[in-house]
Amino acid sequence: MRLGGESDPPNKALMKMFNLINIDERAGSGVLNIFNVWADEGWEETIIEDRFDPDRTILSLSFKKSGDKKVTKKTQMQYDKILEFMEEGKEYGIWHFCELLGLKESRTKDILKGLSDRIEIIGSNRDRRYKKK
Repeated sequence: MRLGGESDPPNKALMKMFNLINIDERAGSGVLNIFNVWADEGWEETIIEDRFDPDRTILSLSFKKSGDKKVTKKTQMQYDKILEFMEEGKEYGIWHFCELLGLKESRTKDILKGLSDRIEIIGSNRDRRYKKK
């Protein structure tokens, strides 16, 4: 089930629900997509439990963030780009990074939060500046 591929859905109503929210395309990759989304979002790992008599497969999904959030390749490339761009001792505004990454301010702030161990945040809100540690 976790590897994906052809399968017979044991619960047609659940399959229809996933299809309506565009998670499943009836290609046998629905469960695999769920695992990928959970990993990308950094939520706790999904748990598959097989039970017998009656036969059941239970997929437990938690929206809790795991302690070790995995960083996607794209986000890691953005981190690297920011760190290469920044010069020691120089302060930068959010607009510098928005322009550098070609992203909106909200997403850029999220990326900068991920670098909190490598960059220093100076000031608050409108006056916020960023400096390499």
